[in-house]
Amino acid sequence: MISRSFAGYQARQAKENAEFDLKLGTLKAALDTATEETSVPVMQIAAFTGLAVEPLAAIAAKVEAEIDALPLTVCGWMEWLVDFLIADRASYALLFGNAVETVKAVTRGAKTGGDSTDAELALLKTALAAWLRGEPFYRIEASLGVPANKIGVCKRTRDLINQIANRQLYMVAAAAAEVIRQTLTAQEKVAANPAVLEILAYAIRRGLDSPEKVAFAYRTPSARSRVLLHRAFAEKIGVREPMLGSDFEGVMRHLDAVLAFGAFDRSAFIGDIDLSAGSPDPL
Repeated sequence: MISRSFAGYQARQAKENAEFDLKLGTLKAALDTATEETSVPVMQIAAFTGLAVEPLAAIAAKVEAEIDALPLTVCGWMEWLVDFLIADRASYALLFGNAVETVKAVTRGAKTGGDSTDAELALLKTALAAWLRGEPFYRIEASLGVPANKIGVCKRTRDLINQIANRQLYMVAAAAAEVIRQTLTAQEKVAANPAVLEILAYAIRRGLDSPEKVAFAYRTPSARSRVLLHRAFAEKIGVREPMLGSDFEGVMRHLDAVLAFGAFDRSAFIGDIDLSAGSPDPL
């Protein structure tokens, strides 16, 4: 494609074919090397998302290195991603681009002062965890280190949500989740909590910390407020352990059953059955 491009035409017109062909050969060799060193799924994900190949390949390598100790929850994966960005600043720069300036404004209150420190980037974990748990903006603002007497319109929190959670981190999480799933498949491993990887990017964008709450949000479209949605979930569903081994479709079916019939205590149900000979199998 490049050889037939306008640049190629200009080179031929200027009788610089040899020099152009040399540059073209160098580029082809570099691309061939990059393809050999990077898995096809990672290359495809990079092409689909427009994100750089190198950080996605680094995410895949991190998954392989920690394959038996990967997170199980939305908050766990969010912290895993932020820790990756802290440890690999080259990947952070490639994945976030100009948004690194927004991160500075969110975590330190100003874009000046050089690169973000590890401690400043770590504030993203604290603030995003509050966002995912359903905390109101003023508490998220406080988690970013803003003194109580200076909390007003929560500008730093608004930038965190509108510019980072809803944009850059959303895109990164979507690509990372697919890289993680493809890497697990390549290693013949199964995600302990598949539903989390299916909804990770959406959960970060909406501020929901579990597949069950994402399912509840789908079934409660009238709940426009994130904070109220978390409260409604607590009232109607209560505290629930992660449904390990289940995909999101399975989570949806389970939630529909709970909403329709309410949760029941299985042990109490079995205890009421006569287990003498002739009784039906309670299981």
